Amino acid sequence: MKPLYLIAYVVIFVLVTVQPLLANQAPGPNMMLAEILMFPVMIVCSTIGGAYAVMRHGKARRGQPLLIVVAVLVIVLSGAHAFYSLLVAFLFGIIAAARSLRMIGWGLQASFASPRPAHLQKVRAWRLVSAGILLMASAVFLVGMALAFVDYRRSTTWHENRRMEDFKGLLTYQMALAQGKIPLTDSPTRAGMTAEESEEARSHFIFGQYQHIRYESDDDGQHFTIYMLPDRPFPIFPYNYLTSLPSYRADETGQIRMIRVHNTDTLCPADAQVVWRVNPTFDALIARLKDEDWNVVKNTIWILGAMQDPRAVEPLIAVLGDHPHDTDFYVRRTIVATLGIFKDDRVIQPLIRSLQDSVRSVRQTAARALQTQQDLRSIGPLIELLQHEEPDIRRESLQVLKNLAETNFGLSSDLAESRLGQDHLKWQQWWENNRSHPENYPHHRRPASKIDD
Repeated sequence: MKPLYLIAYVVIFVLVTVQPLLANQAPGPNMMLAEILMFPVMIVCSTIGGAYAVMRHGKARRGQPLLIVVAVLVIVLSGAHAFYSLLVAFLFGIIAAARSLRMIGWGLQASFASPRPAHLQKVRAWRLVSAGILLMASAVFLVGMALAFVDYRRSTTWHENRRMEDFKGLLTYQMALAQGKIPLTDSPTRAGMTAEESEEARSHFIFGQYQHIRYESDDDGQHFTIYMLPDRPFPIFPYNYLTSLPSYRADETGQIRMIRVHNTDTLCPADAQVVWRVNPTFDALIARLKDEDWNVVKNTIWILGAMQDPRAVEPLIAVLGDHPHDTDFYVRRTIVATLGIFKDDRVIQPLIRSLQDSVRSVRQTAARALQTQQDLRSIGPLIELLQHEEPDIRRESLQVLKNLAETNFGLSSDLAESRLGQDHLKWQQWWENNRSHPENYPHHRRPASKIDD
């Protein structure tokens, strides 16, 4: 089958079967490069070996411009999907391999045939054979390159920025811990979160979404080194040297160093270029609360909570109001959980308001945070929320009330519409009778006699 016909069949196949839905699986630049280089390499090797002189002998070659146009069209269309790009790379490789075998055959024929055929009279056999072998090796390498990169996805700028922010958050946390700004007795379980949720959040903060962190330190933790390795596999050797990913290193000085590597286990050396410096001071952390990246804000909130500095309460409350949208619920949930750590009068009202959040996980976190506060002043607002139109908000409020008041009157947690008024009245009567008797609740943080409506 002539190469022109074979290429035409591939063009028709791509035009008929390619789907717009497959565009999100477009080939990477390395796959496209393998296709684009195949014909230029074949042309160069054929010219060096003298194959064109043999091919032109006694024949008028036609259709060369059309062949080039068709090849370009095939390359362009193959950019729709990685599978088509691999298919075209294999097709071009077969064409190049066929050309190389012909060149090697001509060279051997010119060397051993006696007399030489007319079309081989002026050729140099060693050049044909050498160029044919070079073309075969190049075709195998380029096809292998397309195959090696078919599932490889280059790291995007957004992805690397997110990894860097996670790494800076981890470094800030470790520096604050080493400098004594974070109590060593800090429990991993945060107010407003279950032990499992808190451990999951802490693990996400420390290791981010990327499980390619290595940590080394001395016994007292004053000196440490953190490595962040590439988080995605490289192509097989030798194609891994055609791409690179960053590998980071940081220590207690706050300096982050980076090199670009070609495999996943290469550590960044101590003398690599410094690309960032981290400052774990309180003012620097407060400034990071205004960052546009919610992930940066979330990590910073976690660090401030671990430091347990009461100066962070007002800034955290302000940030809570700056992220009202549903897409920011991770930030709100982390703030609510962190506010629950502080035994501070200022956190009660924000936690109560968070019981009316549009996202259920935020409401649940606020409810548990209020339970840990054990502040009787929250009972009045919670009773009013029993009449809220949203069943989930009523349910969360009732759950907090049950734990604070240590009673439930035998009521169901459903708070059906038909019983709303009756249930609300029972709680109001109970509160009027008990708010002036703090001795009934000795373990609560606020004496009932100091509670205002």
